[in-house]
Amino acid sequence: MLDLDTLATGIGMRDQHMKEKYLEIAKFKSAVLRLKQIELPGAVFVPASGTKVTREGWLTLHGIEKPVQVEMSFERNGERVKCVSKFKVKLSDHEIAIPSFSGITVANEVDIVAETSVPAALLEAEEK
Repeated sequence: MLDLDTLATGIGMRDQHMKEKYLEIAKFKSAVLRLKQIELPGAVFVPASGTKVTREGWLTLHGIEKPVQVEMSFERNGERVKCVSKFKVKLSDHEIAIPSFSGITVANEVDIVAETSVPAALLEAEEK
């Protein structure tokens, strides 16, 4: 789950418009990504660096749930595992108005990249 109020572009006015006019965070406070299958190949859950997988999931954004294909890549750095997830979102699928200003318009389909890092110990499983 992502608290949409935490999004920041670095430009205050753009952030305000994004949150109030387009994402309508007063009504839709968060976005939620649920994956259908999270198991990774191998005897233990900790993926080897460079592992890439694609998983089906569902994104709830602006109150609307839609299926997504999420590409995930993993890098182990000592005692931590970083996961980078990438997927595409069509703003129109979630009934989000397409931002436009001075002849510049945001594309209907946008790329989403989410990065997280967790201690490897949280992912380790006993070999079967």
